[in-house]
Amino acid sequence: MNDESQNINQIGAELLQEAASRPEDVLPLSTQIFPYALIASRKMSLREISSWLDEKHGVSISAMAISRALRSPDTHLARLADHISSIGNYVASATKTKLDDLLFQEIHENGPTEIDVLLHDFSFEGHSPEEREVAASVQELAAIWKPIPHKVKLLLRDYITPEESSDY
Repeated sequence: MNDESQNINQIGAELLQEAASRPEDVLPLSTQIFPYALIASRKMSLREISSWLDEKHGVSISAMAISRALRSPDTHLARLADHISSIGNYVASATKTKLDDLLFQEIHENGPTEIDVLLHDFSFEGHSPEEREVAASVQELAAIWKPIPHKVKLLLRDYITPEESSDY
C-alpha cells in the first residue's frame, strides 16, 4: 500500500469518527422549516420569510433555498416523514399503538391526542430504564409532530409508513 492510500484511509477513518460524533438523523434546515414555510408562503413572500427568520430568530436560510424547497415538496415531505416514521414506529411498537392512531387520531377526533395521553402516562417518576427511553421518544415525537400545521400533516400522511412487522 502506498503512502497516498494510507493517507486516504486515515482521512476516511477520521471522517467516520467525525460523523459518529454528530447527532443522528439530522434533517437539513430546508426540510425542518418546510412545513411552516409552505403555509407562510401563502401570505408572505419568500424574501419576507427569509428576512423574518433571520431577524426574529437568527435562522439564516435564503429565499432561494426556501424556493427550492417549495418547488420540490416531495423531497422534503419524504425526508420529514422518514424522520417521523422512525421515531413513531418505535413509540407505536413500544406502546402497542397503531402508528396511524398515534399521529392522525387528532384529525378525526376532538379531545386529547394519543401523543398527549402517552406524554401524560410517562410523566410520572419511577419508570424503568426502558420506559424512560420510550418516554424520551414520545417527547421527541411530540416536539416534532405537534407543531406541524394540520394541512401539512395531511400531506405527510401519504409518506408516513408503519413498520410491516407491527401487529398494532
